Amino acid sequence: LARALVTGLDEDIVPKDVPCSNPELIATTHGLLLNELQHSPSSILPHVSNLLVWAVDAAASSVSDQIFETALFLARIAARVVALGRYLLSGWAGMVPGFDVWSQALAPTDENKESLRRQIGEIDARLHGHGLGAGAGA
Repeated sequence: LARALVTGLDEDIVPKDVPCSNPELIATTHGLLLNELQHSPSSILPHVSNLLVWAVDAAASSVSDQIFETALFLARIAARVVALGRYLLSGWAGMVPGFDVWSQALAPTDENKESLRRQIGEIDARLHGHGLGAGAGA
């Protein structure tokens, strides 16, 4: 995630193809997850939320170390997606220096911003123990 927060890129290394053939750019501001969260949050976030609910339910109903390790792994992924979503929301609110350098060309619609804000809030609530479990609005 740390590399995904890089905001200053040399213009000489901007991706020229999709999927990107330069692995150094995959975890940058040109990365796929960042793009999906900006322009199509509903294609990613409901699935992250469902995986988190599954992880909690599976860990609660099993004594297997593998299930528990998998549940922790999925929780870490969800937490990183929330962090990246919050980074985007903070950037759009003008709270991240240099954010506007690259975000203007990639600006999402207001509808996508609101969708990201709502869904990130729901996943964050699940991570903090509110609404966990299969019957909790999944």
